[in-house]
This record gives sequence, C-alpha cells and structure tokens, in this order.
Amino acid sequence: MSPVRTAALRRLFLSACLAMASAPAAAEPCKLQQLKIPVQLVEQRPVAQLTLNGTEARMLVDSGAFFSVIGTPLATQLQLKLRPLPMGVRVRGVTGDIELQRTRVEKVGLLGATLPNVEFLVGGNEIGAGIQGIIGRNFLSLRDTEYDLAHGEVKLSFPKGDCDEGHYAHWAGEAPVIVVPLERLTREHNNNPLLVRVKVNGVNMTALLDTGAPTSSLQWRAARRAGIEESQMKRSGFIAGAGAGRARAWLATVASIDIATQRLNDSRLLVSETDSEDHDMILGLDYFLAHRIYISQREDKLYATWNGRQVFPAGSGTPGNLDTRMAALPRALDPQDAGALARRGAASLAAGQLDSALDDLNRAITLAPTVAENFHTRARVHLAQRKPTEARADLDEALRLEPALQEARLVRVRLLAAPGGDSVVALQDLALLDTQLPPSSHLRLEMGRTYDRLQRVPEAMRQYGLWIDTHELDARLPDALTARCLLRLRTNEALPLAVQDCEAAADNESAVPQHVAAAGWAQLRVGEDRTALRRFERAIRKEAAPVALYGRGLAHQRLGSPEVGERDLARARALNPRVEDELRRVGFLPPEVAVAPAASAASAPP
Repeated sequence: MSPVRTAALRRLFLSACLAMASAPAAAEPCKLQQLKIPVQLVEQRPVAQLTLNGTEARMLVDSGAFFSVIGTPLATQLQLKLRPLPMGVRVRGVTGDIELQRTRVEKVGLLGATLPNVEFLVGGNEIGAGIQGIIGRNFLSLRDTEYDLAHGEVKLSFPKGDCDEGHYAHWAGEAPVIVVPLERLTREHNNNPLLVRVKVNGVNMTALLDTGAPTSSLQWRAARRAGIEESQMKRSGFIAGAGAGRARAWLATVASIDIATQRLNDSRLLVSETDSEDHDMILGLDYFLAHRIYISQREDKLYATWNGRQVFPAGSGTPGNLDTRMAALPRALDPQDAGALARRGAASLAAGQLDSALDDLNRAITLAPTVAENFHTRARVHLAQRKPTEARADLDEALRLEPALQEARLVRVRLLAAPGGDSVVALQDLALLDTQLPPSSHLRLEMGRTYDRLQRVPEAMRQYGLWIDTHELDARLPDALTARCLLRLRTNEALPLAVQDCEAAADNESAVPQHVAAAGWAQLRVGEDRTALRRFERAIRKEAAPVALYGRGLAHQRLGSPEVGERDLARARALNPRVEDELRRVGFLPPEVAVAPAASAASAPP
C-alpha cells in the first residue's frame, strides 16, 4: 500500500480524531487505507516516537492503557500545567491505584502530522528503557489497528466499503486465520479494553490483549480455577505495574490454552497475585511477537495469524494444532530498507531469537553505518550472547556517532564498572551523563547504584537524592530508599537518616519483605530492638528469608531470649550457610567487621 503524504495524513488523522465519518454503503468495494507507525522494540517494550510541543518523546505503545499518559518527569521538563481529574474518577493499574492528573499539550506530532490541544493523563510509575509516556487506546483504537510487532510496525487502519475476513487479514494467504469476537463493555469502541474469550485447561476465561505487558500472565484466582495448585507453581519474585504496590508472582506450566481455533500446549506462564474485574489473563508482548493481529472496530472481532515463532518463553510448548507449514510466514523485507531491518532485528531480540536479530542488525548497519541506535541495539544482542567485548565496541561506536545517546552510555557504564572493567572511564561517563540529564531523569537511580558500587559515596548520595525527590509515586521508590539507607549503614554516617529511609521504604505500598527486613536491620543498628523485632516478624510472615530470620534471632537475643534467638540463627544458617558473610557485605553488621563496601544482590532489594 502506498504511503500517505503528510498533508493527506493530517486531514485523515484529524478527521478520524475529531469526527468519525459513518461507514460507506455495503455495496462499495473494500478499501483499506493504513497509516504506519514505526515501532522499536526496546527491552521488551514497543516504543514509538512522538513530539510534544516540539520535544521528542519515546512512548510505550500500550493497547492495555485506556488513555495516553505522560510521565511526571517529562511533564515537569515541558512545564505543562497540570489539573486534577474530575471528581470521582479513579484509575487502577495491574497492582493498584494510579495517582494521575491531566494536562493539555498544544502540539503533538505523529507521522508528520501535528495534532492541536491533545489531552493526556500525567503520572504513574516510570517504565524504564527511556520511555517517557504511553500511547493508549484513545489513539490506538480510533478506528481499526493492525499490530505487526514482529516487523516493528503498528498500523492505524481506515476500512471503507464491503470488507470481510480476507480484507482484514490481508497478509494471510493460505494460512489459517484465528477469528475471535471482542468482548465489549461499552458502546464507545476506543473506551473498550481488547478482551477475548479463551479457555485455560478447558475453563472459560477472559483475556486482555496488552502490548504494554512484556509477558503473558494468568491471575492467581484464574490459575486455581484452571486446576493449577500452588505446589505446581515456582516463586518468581514480584511484579509492578503502572499503579501503586507490587504483587507476588510464580511460574507454572499450563496444560492447554485455547484461543478460538488455536491451541497452545504445555505453556510456561507467569501467575500473578493480581485481580481484575474484566479479565483473568493477559496476552502480552510475547503473544503479539508470535502473531500478526488486526483489531476490527466495525466487526468487533480480532483477526490473527501465527507467524511460526514460539509463542511463550523458551522451555514451554509450541502451538499444538499448528505447525510452521500452516503459519503465515513473515514477508520478505526490502533488503535495502535499513530501518525495517533494524526494527525486525530489535523485535527478534525481544523474542529471544538472537541469531536472527544479529543478522538483521548486521545488514542494517552495513546499509546505514551512521545510525547510532542500531549499534546500541546490536550491543544489546551481544550482551545477551555474553559477548562483552563486541558489545563494548558497538557502544563505543554508537556514542562516537551520537554522544547524547544516554541509554547507550549507561549500558557502557555498567560494562566498565564491572570487575575487570575500566572504572576511570566509567566515572568519566557518569560525570558526562550528569551534565546531560535533567534532574528528574529515570537514569539517575542506576547512576547512583553504579557510584555506590564504585565506592563514590558523595556522588551516589547525590544521584539517589535527585531520583528520590522526583519519583515519589514510583514503584521503585522503596528500592531507592533502601539503597540509600544501606549506603549510610555501610559508611556508618547519618544513621538516623538511614533509619528514616529504611522505614519509609518498608511502609511504602510497593514494599516487599526485603525492604521490611532492611528496616529491621537499620533499627537494630541504632538500638531500637523491639521495633526491629516487629519489622522482622512482619517480613517473615510474607517470606521466611535467611536475612530476616537472622535479624529476628539477634533481636530476640538482645531482648533477653537467647534460646529463641539461637533457633532463628540456626534456621537462617541452614537456609544459607554464608548468611553472615552476606550480611557483612550489605552493611547490616557494623562497618568494622564488613569485608566489602558493595551491597549483595542476593540478599538486598534490587
């Protein structure tokens, strides 16, 4: 299909935004006009570029978000005027309520067109990967939407005339098409989540199609309804979403998932302790990367084909009633289109197909050797292949071409700060980043951690402070507060402030047991033994980890119960024979017996 010129795009897109025309008569032949949005897959996230009042912004393409959102740091940078949401409006994310405001952006640039006075919500947790906001369904569901994320594309589609399945799934050829009715909650199409009926182990459920979720998942209650017992699940940490709080997560094997005519057998899925009123399951980015999907607002249906890729992560099953002979295999790309090759390479990286990703990126770089982002993406492939030397060379070239490529510079800093790296150059990169970034940048938390590992205490404290002061509603706030608390404990400086940080982390909605246990250790350091005991007991009720058990044992001993305390200490040592060494490295034991200044990832919150 031929590209639409900018003027025509502006007329078409604005008319779609402002006044949806009625459908033409059924007798008119089908015409499908499409507007392509290039999408880059970055760290398991589909990212598109907008301009907001002339400033470029990296936005998550999120079919699970009902409205578009600007992150608070970007809103601050753009000096946007914020207003409260209407009375009674409450927005909930996957793990809790989201505190949001609203704003109006005078000029939004997309696909060469400028849209005036566009409303956005403001707030939510930072997503990472340099993402500064979200493109939600108020954009993506204006009319029909085609998701071809395996090729790094989303297309806004405007069908006219007498269209049928063959027109919507226009790429399918002889491959079978999965056709699923959409579940509608309201009459307004772009207010409806993308919900479809599925079966999990033969049990009817509702699934949300969500490009903003890196992996597909099943809610805890739904898993139990499907006959999956807790004993069949393996703990997999915690998940966080746009809202407050975190939720426990597990991995489990699901015997069968049926989506219309498609069956997926023995799939390894995430199970989350979340709850939703309108869905039981999320079909996330992994599902989108294995399918090409067309959402028809007119027909209220989803049309999809499998592209031959494994649907769920490595180690799980492949589609049970399909083989690659029945897949709608990806089309051949123009071998001279460097941008398309780079986008497909990034999508292959997100899908874990490293050899394919490397091949596409090699070709893209040969065709366009001055595009810095392609070297950055290829460096991420090399890192996934455990080739740090090759990754370093690509990062060096990316930064030579574009010194302001901040995400790439921070990736290089991680390499340089690792054992055997070059700490001098790492510190130079960090100093340069500090001058390039706004105070509210999401990168400052990682900068603080890196300064911390390099034992540069004043610099680490400054970066932690800048991030904490500008991310009061972020789900990672307990991590940052605990990191600053531990730094103060290790240096034995400002212990009352360390306690304040650890207490604030433990009492945050997003706190996990490790944060609560850290608060207990901070209180032990300043002699608040009874308060520390309560903290340890709270942490152990959620997870009986060695660090919390050891702390509770010490608290009992200090409070005059040596035998009770010794039982906890013995239990902690049985679970982790090196628990004392780890406690010294973290800084929970006094500095005079600490053997290293850096926190241990095994025993401290990330």
